[in-house]
Amino acid sequence: MRIRFKYEPPSAFRKLAITITHPYRWRAKVRPWVFDNESGARFQLARDEDAVVRRLSARMTKNTRPAELTAAFDRVARAIVQRRLGYGFEWTRLAKLTDGGWDAWLGSSGSRH
Repeated sequence: MRIRFKYEPPSAFRKLAITITHPYRWRAKVRPWVFDNESGARFQLARDEDAVVRRLSARMTKNTRPAELTAAFDRVARAIVQRRLGYGFEWTRLAKLTDGGWDAWLGSSGSRH
């Protein structure tokens, strides 16, 4: 299985650079990035996208294998890309999931990959 998307949290150097360029609003500018290995594109997550990725990772740290984590993250990242292209149906569904919904979604995504 080839990993398409890679999560890139902000490094100390990036935080320092943003602190210098935006001294009063730097916390609002520090968000993680996602790198697309297929196209070579890198994009910064919006606040709501970062919140969904954090909820996903919180649900997955309990009892998920690394292969399931990468497959689920790839699906969420693909939904983010589709949202930015104007196809937000999958993203809207993922953003509204509750904890039970995440568990059910993770169970179904693990059986498909």
